[in-house]
Amino acid sequence: VGLGTRTAPEAAAELAQYAEVRTLYLGPNVMHLDTRMTILPERNLLICPSAFQHEDLDMLRRRFSVIEVTDAEALAMGTNVFVIDPETVVVHAEFGRISRAIEDRGLKVEPLNFSEPNALLGSFRCATMPLARA
Repeated sequence: VGLGTRTAPEAAAELAQYAEVRTLYLGPNVMHLDTRMTILPERNLLICPSAFQHEDLDMLRRRFSVIEVTDAEALAMGTNVFVIDPETVVVHAEFGRISRAIEDRGLKVEPLNFSEPNALLGSFRCATMPLARA
């Protein structure tokens, strides 16, 4: 669970009653976890490292193969992608570098112009609201 400006610690505590929870502290300038990190298929992780505390980042690097996203890309919702199935990731068409990095991991990328929701500070995760992640 990412603790940012829109996630209450009480919500993370309640979730912990039903599932194992690891809390990641995102600081006061980050709205949601998916604006800085998304788990991709095949144990890949799309992440903006500067948003995470050192010990959390080390833990994530041990568990996943990391694809780093810059601060500017993260601010433009570059980590907010949508995993359709175990082989396919939908990425905003503006993020060519991120798309290539994901393809380099053997995953298929479906580029999609998603500029209107991005203009409202939302992206694929906000628009699709999946309850389970692939």
